[in-house]
Amino acid sequence: ANNYMHDRLWAVGFDEASGNFQTNNYGRGGLGNDRVQAESQDGGGTNNANFATPPDGSRPRMQMYIGTNFTPNHDGSFDTHVVFHEYGHGWSIRLVGGPAVTSGLNNLQQMGEGLADVVGMLLLAEPGDEALMADPYRVGTYLISTSGIRPFPYSTSLITNPHTYSSIGSGVSVPHGVGSVWAEI
Repeated sequence: ANNYMHDRLWAVGFDEASGNFQTNNYGRGGLGNDRVQAESQDGGGTNNANFATPPDGSRPRMQMYIGTNFTPNHDGSFDTHVVFHEYGHGWSIRLVGGPAVTSGLNNLQQMGEGLADVVGMLLLAEPGDEALMADPYRVGTYLISTSGIRPFPYSTSLITNPHTYSSIGSGVSVPHGVGSVWAEI
């Protein structure tokens, strides 16, 4: 999944000069020696995942923890959107502010969680998928339950997902709730 993400995002501009993740940059700019250290079913935690993104030239670390919610090993390592979401953190962190700046998404209204959800949705979309209004999109349905891990499914319908920009100032959690509002927008 990480190799797929690298290749798909490279094809749309997340290349060596932009701070992508690869060992050898083949003289195309940026700094190498920063391939993703991806850890599936990492024993350092449960029911979560993260992607630590240092500046370009330093190795990022994706940790997909063991799931204990319903069935053992029912975790993000087997939920493609969750893997894509975590890689999406590295992508957005390296692009917001440039590959040497990793603090561009460290504020209360930052959209990092939403950007990571959107990149997962875009890369998992298939020809023939219905518009979100007809087919609401839920994140983390394998990881947690059929309801997903966001407060509402993503949808173009305000009945299905009532979040608008004004929701950010009305008590949604930081960072996941704020991110889900940005993804909905």
